[in-house]
Amino acid sequence: MEDNSNGSAIPRSGTASESGMPVTAGTVAKADVVAARYQDDEYVKLHRNRATSGHVVAQGIIANGPLLCMGAVLTSAAIYALGALPLAYLLGAGLVWLWVNTPLQYSKKLASSGGMFYYVSRGTGTYLGFLAGISYALYYTAFLAGGAVYFAVMVQSLLVQFGVHSVPGWTWIPLTLAIIIPPGILVYRGVLPSLRYGIIAGVVELLLMLVASIVIVILAGHHNTASVFMPSLAKSGISGIGVGLLLAAFGMSGSTATIFLGHEARMPHKAVRRGLVLSTAAVAIIMVFVAYALTIGWGPTHMAAFANSSIPGLLVIHKYMGSGMELLVAVFMANSIASAIIASSLVVSRVTHVMSLADLLPKSFQDVDDRSGTPRVAVLVCLLSGAAGAIVAGVIWGPVTAFTVLILIATMGEFIGHILGNLALPFFAHGRDMTRVVVHIVLPMLSLVTIGIGIFYTFFPVVVPLIWGPIIFLAGLVLGSVYFVVRHASTDAEGRAALRSLIAKLGMDVDVR
Repeated sequence: MEDNSNGSAIPRSGTASESGMPVTAGTVAKADVVAARYQDDEYVKLHRNRATSGHVVAQGIIANGPLLCMGAVLTSAAIYALGALPLAYLLGAGLVWLWVNTPLQYSKKLASSGGMFYYVSRGTGTYLGFLAGISYALYYTAFLAGGAVYFAVMVQSLLVQFGVHSVPGWTWIPLTLAIIIPPGILVYRGVLPSLRYGIIAGVVELLLMLVASIVIVILAGHHNTASVFMPSLAKSGISGIGVGLLLAAFGMSGSTATIFLGHEARMPHKAVRRGLVLSTAAVAIIMVFVAYALTIGWGPTHMAAFANSSIPGLLVIHKYMGSGMELLVAVFMANSIASAIIASSLVVSRVTHVMSLADLLPKSFQDVDDRSGTPRVAVLVCLLSGAAGAIVAGVIWGPVTAFTVLILIATMGEFIGHILGNLALPFFAHGRDMTRVVVHIVLPMLSLVTIGIGIFYTFFPVVVPLIWGPIIFLAGLVLGSVYFVVRHASTDAEGRAALRSLIAKLGMDVDVR
């Protein structure tokens, strides 16, 4: 055994090239199967080959929570884009592909349930990989909490709309907890039942959004207009479009959740790439159309009121299709929230489990149920943390503002995770002597620029209490850094090399020979 430049342990026997077999596309595919069967099984005890390509695509779709984003993130983008919301979503869809490039390039070579933690660790080292892992854990825990709070806001808003005004003020608390329990049970039972549900939920969700949007566009008749693709309708013109498209992109970028199924997916390198591409395409196309339909349905010149409503999407559906359809969409919006909680829990539990195997988190996260293949402690900590975060934020700021603060925490987690992934990609490619200037350098750097702009507008102008979102995330990152330094303060050079070698064994690498 010897280490390559990225610290991976490379066995020197049993490869296609050494056995005299010519290296062809077929043998590369067979090598992927061999890697999937043997390479990280010594350490990772999650169940192998449980998720098909369809399950991985479903993970990418439900991680976006399309109906949840229609009800919440789309509304946030409308604050800035106003009547040009469809343009913001069209441009945001292009930006998402720029962001997806980074995990797509890694997944050609690497697969691991550690996801971006594993990718960044292999590219630039353990500490930055640790920060990437913590960023994604905070991101999806906050997204889980935000979705649960939004469920409570949606239910209370619907009750008021239908004439029920005597609901106690504390009702949002049991509602928030209630939406976490059913998906939590599914995740605890394992990845397969979770994503079987995810396939059905994701397909039905997208079809419902498509059908509702088509009906709205048809019934809107002469109100259909191409003016919604002009930046002049946005708040402050181009700058409003800029912020709006960043928020729109956030609501369409959940496909990165697929990379955390690297151990449990069949033919993982291929399945993850397919999941990234297909889920991104499906969500982006539908969301652009939905943004157009809702803008036309509400009225392009009245979008300021749309942005200030708790449930504008449901109100547009009520206007054109009646209360029955509105309630049906509301039911599936609750289902979207539950599905997003499933995807979020899968991400957080898998990345924290793998980080624990790397001796970067407490050993209790290593516990895996033999029957279900579930990292039990990691799942429970994720669900309890999300529930606690939702309740604490709601008590401090009220559920409406709490949702926004939690989504800002999630946004910052995604931004920082992407930054670390983008920074590590050129080093990873250079270490493999496979650098392609456009996909390994130019696109990651362009992605960095767009994320930098997003971070600026997340902080400025400073709005209290919303600024607490970025502050809480950064505080979590600082505490994580302190934990890392204290835990490994006495580690010498030999120990650091051993840690890099261990991390390399927690995933699958098609270049291992």
